[in-house]
Amino acid sequence: MHLRRSRVIHGAILLAAAMGLGGCGSGVHDTKSVPLSLGPAPPPATIPHAYRKDIAHTLDTFVRYGVERKAPARAYALASPMMRSGVSRKQWLAGSLPVPPFRSKGTNFHRYSVMAVDGNKVYLSLILQPRHPKTQGAVAYNIRLTRDHGRWLVDWFTPSAFFAAKDAKPKVFAAPDIAPSGDATWLQHKAGANMMMMGVLLLLALPLLAVLGWVGYGLLRSRLQRPAPLPEDERWDAALRRTAD
Repeated sequence: MHLRRSRVIHGAILLAAAMGLGGCGSGVHDTKSVPLSLGPAPPPATIPHAYRKDIAHTLDTFVRYGVERKAPARAYALASPMMRSGVSRKQWLAGSLPVPPFRSKGTNFHRYSVMAVDGNKVYLSLILQPRHPKTQGAVAYNIRLTRDHGRWLVDWFTPSAFFAAKDAKPKVFAAPDIAPSGDATWLQHKAGANMMMMGVLLLLALPLLAVLGWVGYGLLRSRLQRPAPLPEDERWDAALRRTAD
């Protein structure tokens, strides 16, 4: 029941984020254009004051030792069974965490946005600023923390958008699904990507081309091997006509 409710909340968060991105940059301020009022907006989600200090500690520790890879063992202690699934402890300690490495600026990461609160679970959005902004851009994350026996553990820490570096052309790359040890470089356009795609399509079409070639060859072969019609014998035609008379 809790898992189902968490999935519903997660879907609602993604829908709200999509609607928010779709409305970014809108210059419409005429309230008369709104056809229907949906009633008063719900109150923003808030975290109880008693939990904020522990949540801040979890975020600071996980980013510093997990995302930055300074001490993966300390980050492992703050990962929930959900985050640990699919990664062995040995792989985790070797640096293969289910979140891409990132060298962030600062030592505390408390400027997050609360997306939703569901009992012992909180959904956050956090943007990490790069330590070297001229060569690397900021990264936005979707985060879920679960309170377990008085500790806040990380269920997921997923990148949701990559921003361009300070001196680079402004860009935003969205990444809904990133490999555990991946980064944003795979999102950049590669030279010859179109040729590679054409090669893949040609490879997929080879079986069809082979079948068409085989059918065409069979038709041509049967046509060439067909015996030529015998010349007509006028004498037989004349004899048959006389018999008929």
